[in-house]
Amino acid sequence: TTGVTSGTINGTGLTLTGLTTFNGAGNILSGTVTSTNGVTLAGSAALALNGALTGNMTVGAGTLSGTGSVSGTTGVTGGTINGTGLTLTGVTTFNGAGNILSGTVNSTNGVTLASSAALAVNGALTGNMTVGNGTLTGTGSVSGTTGVAGGTINGTGLTLTGVTTFNGAGNVLDGTVTSTNGVTLASSAALALNGALTGNLTVGD
Repeated sequence: TTGVTSGTINGTGLTLTGLTTFNGAGNILSGTVTSTNGVTLAGSAALALNGALTGNMTVGAGTLSGTGSVSGTTGVTGGTINGTGLTLTGVTTFNGAGNILSGTVNSTNGVTLASSAALAVNGALTGNMTVGNGTLTGTGSVSGTTGVAGGTINGTGLTLTGVTTFNGAGNVLDGTVTSTNGVTLASSAALALNGALTGNLTVGD
C-alpha cells in the first residue's frame, strides 16, 4: 500500500500495486501513475490531480481538484469535484447528499446520481447526466443529455444544453432552468413544473 499525507506523487510510469490513500490537505498527484487497486481520499482529504492516473478514484467526502485525468471510475459520497479541465474517463457516480461539482470537468462516460443522491452542479460539466430519482441543483451547466426518472431538478440559473428527458412518475422541475434543446416527457411520464423553464416542452402521450 501507499499512504500520503499532504505529500506529492510525481510518476514517470510509476506503478502502485496496492491501494493508494491520500490523507489531509495539500496532496498532489502529477506525471503518469498507475494505481492497480485504485486511489482513495480518506475522510475529508484533498488531492490536486494534475497528472494522468490510470486506475479508479474514490473521493468519498473529500475534494478532488486539478487539471489531469482519471482513466477509471470515480466515486464521490458527500464530496467535491472542482476541476480545471479535469477529465474523468470512466463513469462518475455521486452517492448521498452534499455533493458538489464546480470548475470545469469532462466526464467521458457521464455522471450518474445513485438512488436518491443529490448533486449541486455549480460549474461546467461536459458530458451526459443521469439524475435517476436523485436531485440535481446548481448554477452551472451540463453540455450533454440529462435523464430523470422520478427525480428533481431545482436550478438557480442551471443550464442543460442537451435534451432533458423525464421518465416515469414523481418528477419535479423547480427553480430556474434553461434547457437549450428542450424538455421531453417520455411515454406516460409525469412532471410537476413548479419553477421557470426556459426552453421548449414536449409532453407527448
